[in-house]
Amino acid sequence: MAKYQEIDLYKSEYKQIVRELKSVHIKENDAKIIADCFATADTFGVTTHGISMLPLHIERVKRDGYNLSPEFSVLKETPAFAVINGDNALISLGTLSLIVANSVSVTEG
Repeated sequence: MAKYQEIDLYKSEYKQIVRELKSVHIKENDAKIIADCFATADTFGVTTHGISMLPLHIERVKRDGYNLSPEFSVLKETPAFAVINGDNALISLGTLSLIVANSVSVTEG
């Protein structure tokens, strides 16, 4: 039964986070990615990176503290690591990091 409670917590928080991010003009797709990160953190008990941090991020968005149209770039890449410029984005670099890691694994094994 705990798993169903975790899923309900995730769904409830996810929807709330998306609504709040869109209210400060975060693009819907970005809001969904950010909400997934926050809700997943809470679902797994990592509350320091979950919804409790949302008010601080919302406030920073309102003060123009994030670049809402970032252009990510790979600054340095080797077979073992990559340095990625996040361009002061609110959105997680996780997705881009996975794409870079996948492309490296295809060529390097």
